[in-house]
Amino acid sequence: MSKKSLPATQKQNKARLGDQIRSIADRLKQETDVQIKATSKILGAVDILKQQFKTLRDAKAHFNLKVSS
Repeated sequence: MSKKSLPATQKQNKARLGDQIRSIADRLKQETDVQIKATSKILGAVDILKQQFKTLRDAKAHFNLKVSS
């Protein structure tokens, strides 16, 4: 290998590493967005349940569950 090809190879490796880091960051952002949406839906469902069942006792009886809080 000549000395001239080594820096070019290093630049390619750095570029590939940068692409990999950007790809991982993009995937993490997408996963975070999905988690935020899921949490929002869950919290919305809790509010709906609060409106439908006035007390925990009513909800327990409806779903036939044994819970304390």
